[in-house]
Amino acid sequence: MSDHKIKLNPIPAKEELCIWALLRAQNSGLFQLEASNDYGETCLHSSISTLQNRHNIFLARESKPHTHRHGGTTRFTHYRLMDDVAKQRAVNRLNYLRSKRGYAPLLGILPTHLPYSMV
Repeated sequence: MSDHKIKLNPIPAKEELCIWALLRAQNSGLFQLEASNDYGETCLHSSISTLQNRHNIFLARESKPHTHRHGGTTRFTHYRLMDDVAKQRAVNRLNYLRSKRGYAPLLGILPTHLPYSMV
């Protein structure tokens, strides 16, 4: 038996936080302001691009209006995991990133039953 212990890293990577937020958002989707408030995301579009282009986690995009604090309207892109395949790939990637930090995978989870905290 090995005496080697894995040191837990409590700080999740930005990609891990993004996946977690997308899984929690379910079909309502996630947009820049929510991601910024949730985990400090400043470039959601870049994180989404990475998930899709490097990890084949496909996301649906929908432009939605948003009323800003002065009453004007702007548009934001809402991103959501496209289908069950994308959701499973997201969970697989999340578990991989957790394992790199020394945490056990989240087994048997469904995106609709996620706890708020990742740890």
